Amino acid sequence: MKIKLSYILSFLILIIILSACSSKERHKEDYTKKLKEIVNKWNDANEIASSTSRIALSEPVARLQEIKREAESIEIADKKCQEYLLGYMDFTIKGYLAFMTNNERASGLSLKFAHEYYFKWLTCLSQETRETIGLQDIYKELEKRNKQEEWLEDAQKLIKETKEYLNQQNKESMAYFDKLEGACFYKLQGVVVDEKGKNSAIINNSFISEGETKEDITIKKVNKDYVVVIIDGEEKTVRVGEVITKNK
Repeated sequence: MKIKLSYILSFLILIIILSACSSKERHKEDYTKKLKEIVNKWNDANEIASSTSRIALSEPVARLQEIKREAESIEIADKKCQEYLLGYMDFTIKGYLAFMTNNERASGLSLKFAHEYYFKWLTCLSQETRETIGLQDIYKELEKRNKQEEWLEDAQKLIKETKEYLNQQNKESMAYFDKLEGACFYKLQGVVVDEKGKNSAIINNSFISEGETKEDITIKKVNKDYVVVIIDGEEKTVRVGEVITKNK
């Protein structure tokens, strides 16, 4: 009788464990599905915002803010991953808001940190989750690029100074970026395609208009997918995220 009771108790415990595992798996599937929906919405809205002129950005930015609030409502055990996702969304929105008010430096800084939080978020996710929501290839590409960026060695100092600037509007915190003037590399961080034809490239946190020369680089043509630049007398085609090396 005792042996039979022992078997029954073991069976009940096994059922409870399997039930808990099944519930956890269903929650993970629901979260991944919801996350994929939000990421798709965000990517669509962000693409629209990135191709919208400065004067008409209010509605696209409002849509991004709405999606961010939706992301905040997701229940997830790993709060750090959610923090990175929301940080990425927040800095992206701040970048657009700064751009709308012609504050190009603040916009460039915000876009820079949006990129940092985005990569941290992708790193925080499991490979299975990245593959499910279609971001594994992007993660691999960003991981490769980040390893090549020697100019991010002082990232902790950059983070501290940028947060001070964004929170206190302290112009002195921008002194760090002025030191980049003597750098021998330029990173194409993004492009702004204006419907009126006033296109710009974001290089080393600065907006450079099509046809404009800044420091040692001239922007010859700005396209949605790439930028043609002239540096050291040589014409080069650069895609977003790539680093241009200046010959000494």
